[in-house]
Amino acid sequence: MQSHPQQHDGADTMNLSPNYPMNAYVQASLQTAAPTADPHKLILMLFDGAIEAVHSANEFMLNQNFSEKGRAVSKAIAIIGELASSLNYEAGGEIAASLGLLYAHMTVELLNASIDNNPEDLSHVGQLLTELRSGWAAINLQQTVAAESAPEPHPPQTVTGSYGKV
Repeated sequence: MQSHPQQHDGADTMNLSPNYPMNAYVQASLQTAAPTADPHKLILMLFDGAIEAVHSANEFMLNQNFSEKGRAVSKAIAIIGELASSLNYEAGGEIAASLGLLYAHMTVELLNASIDNNPEDLSHVGQLLTELRSGWAAINLQQTVAAESAPEPHPPQTVTGSYGKV
């Protein structure tokens, strides 16, 4: 049997480091869930990926594995870029504009954290992403509760006429 070196196409979807044994499962889950996920769930998946990438970058930084730290930071920045590009400035108005600025701030903070090897800045971005994710998840929860508490539409009633005595 011939051994082939593993090729890297630059399309990392998840860091499969031994430090994170659940990542193989998470990667498979993400790859199978994305094609069928609704747009709200896709945004949650992006938040999850960014949070995981920031967490990985922090671990790699603390372990002085700087090449992997750089990959993880790049992944987090790419995902934040996807979140920013998904904003609808027309419909979202001031909220979308504020989120766009926050995403830009997080990108700069990640770059600076990577350059300075500053785990506090990485943690700050992770906290921001976690808070945004919680808010986004709450929106879906509120919509679900509202839909469940909405009165059931009544089936169309058929009116039967009586031509006899009433």
